[in-house]
Amino acid sequence: MDRAVDGVDAVDAVVLATATPDHPCPATAPELAARLGLGAVPAFDLGAVCSGFVYGLAVCHGLVVSGLYDRVLLVGADTYSTWLDPRDRSAGVVFGDGAGAALIAAGRTGSPGELLGFDLGSDGAGRELITVAGGGSRSRSRTGPPDPERSVPGQAAGGDAAGQAAGTGTAGQSAGAGTAGRVAGAGTGTAGQAAGGDAFFRMRGRAVYQHAVERMTGSCRSLLTTVGWDAAQVDHFVPHQANARILRAVADRVGIGADRCVTHLDRVGNTGAASIPLALADAAARGRFRAGDRVLLTAFGGGLTWGTAALSWPGTVRAAPLDGRYAPWEGTHHDGDG
Repeated sequence: MDRAVDGVDAVDAVVLATATPDHPCPATAPELAARLGLGAVPAFDLGAVCSGFVYGLAVCHGLVVSGLYDRVLLVGADTYSTWLDPRDRSAGVVFGDGAGAALIAAGRTGSPGELLGFDLGSDGAGRELITVAGGGSRSRSRTGPPDPERSVPGQAAGGDAAGQAAGTGTAGQSAGAGTAGRVAGAGTGTAGQAAGGDAFFRMRGRAVYQHAVERMTGSCRSLLTTVGWDAAQVDHFVPHQANARILRAVADRVGIGADRCVTHLDRVGNTGAASIPLALADAAARGRFRAGDRVLLTAFGGGLTWGTAALSWPGTVRAAPLDGRYAPWEGTHHDGDG
């Protein structure tokens, strides 16, 4: 994150796209802003799961175009390792932890880095296809809040009383504490239960594949029409790094060849809201992008949510990895004068 703001005079606001905040309350973005030394800037979390970075681009673009702020730091970060069931290899071998950032700043129409358009969507009817059912207010409303007389602070999912089970002082231990998020009575079929719900990430793979391919394909086609691009005019296609099958299927249906697809999945896995900025930073560090290149981003995540963004590459990213890590891309502009 430090590299995203290196050399920047000021950041006016921070938007953090994440599905794995440090705490249910408060939001993580204000602490992030403080740790970056950004002062008392407005900061908030955005929850669109794996679509978070694309949604975040649209939100930051709106904040800049409206004239409210000149520079907004967008961060996509997720730590999926904290909610994966260690026994579920169908998910455990796919996901990774990561963070990436972009600076959304005012610029002039037609300049490299211009954000040209967005297509966003959601379908709450599919909410159970990708979920962590436990720990939220819905599960608490069904079981009641934890009993403070029976809870042990610090023992629930890595924190205070959330997830404690009645009649025990050790329920809801976090992964890494030796119990992988299991509640009291582990071994009786209640593993992973927290505050009345499953504490682990669950995904219905086949249904998710079908929805992801359909939604991202449709979103890409819609936005290409909006911005007046033909698929053949897209220089680089950067989809959310879900899995190789989904990436290939969407690219094929949109009409974009494999040589124009940016992938980072084989090195870091699916890093949620961080996957697109990490893929962009990796490709830029390898010298793949040039200023003004036409870039199409698309993503799909829990909710269900999906979104696509079209932009011209800013051409201001460092062309080499730093300290073994790739620098985040920066210098994205909005589409109005400024």
